[in-house]
Amino acid sequence: MKAMHTRWLVGVAVLGILVAACAGASTGSSSPSPSPSPSPSPSPSTEPAGSSTASPSAAASLNPTVSTEPDEHVSSIWAGYVTDPGSGQQPFTDVVGGFTVPTVSCDVVDDTAAFWVGFDGYLGPDQTTVEQAGVTATCLAPSVNAPVTPDYYAWWMMFDAGGGAEFSMPVHPGDSIEAEVSYASGEYTLAVRNLTTSNVATKVMTCDAVCDRASAEWMAERAGNSSLATFGVVTFTQCSATLAGEAAQPISAFTNQRLDMAEQRPTGYERYATAGPLEGSGDTFDVQWLSRGTAGP
Repeated sequence: MKAMHTRWLVGVAVLGILVAACAGASTGSSSPSPSPSPSPSPSPSTEPAGSSTASPSAAASLNPTVSTEPDEHVSSIWAGYVTDPGSGQQPFTDVVGGFTVPTVSCDVVDDTAAFWVGFDGYLGPDQTTVEQAGVTATCLAPSVNAPVTPDYYAWWMMFDAGGGAEFSMPVHPGDSIEAEVSYASGEYTLAVRNLTTSNVATKVMTCDAVCDRASAEWMAERAGNSSLATFGVVTFTQCSATLAGEAAQPISAFTNQRLDMAEQRPTGYERYATAGPLEGSGDTFDVQWLSRGTAGP
């Protein structure tokens, strides 16, 4: 595994960066109330986005969207949807979703864009575990002065229960991917299926800590200490979750919350990516790239 990828896999499990400014409800649903952050959120930077590296392909990097609305549900690293099983319900046992790997453009080494499905990290009493599977593009340069290009790879993650690693299965822009995390008889199966090539990669793990399965997520993400690589629009499709003893249901069947990737500035929220409304049968939505954002510490 490349060291840079290892660093990102640690970054994908950074918890406590989620911010919910107000408990407003998404369309047709009530809003889950995120648990308090287990670690302090990073202090927002006042440096304008794009000041270190201009991105001529997107004006949003120079003029980031800023929101001053009081009803905000944002994360500094996630954009997508999170669901809540509901009061008194059994935990989730399966989460699945599909997407087409977007073509990523790179401005700076270490920029990342990840697309995944998984459990936990947003709701639950412990807030110290995540169980995820997906695909990442990391911007790399093989040598000094070499062009910066994206490196695509599939991966699994269980933090804090064994870490995570890359799958050896190759992925490329345009590949149709299905990612799934399931739980049965004390074991987690983390899978990435490349429907374009018919290749499947799986990892079976047990949870050494307390894995609540208290939320299910479908997300685009940037590593906590990197900027967001340009990816245009990614569409998540056939997104469903399953509660113990029940049939799979779409996102819209659960209490759900739409998250934008953003950080608070003195004048409001600077958005890096935004999730659109649920469409189709309540199982489909877009995430649109807006800005590289500001790399973390």
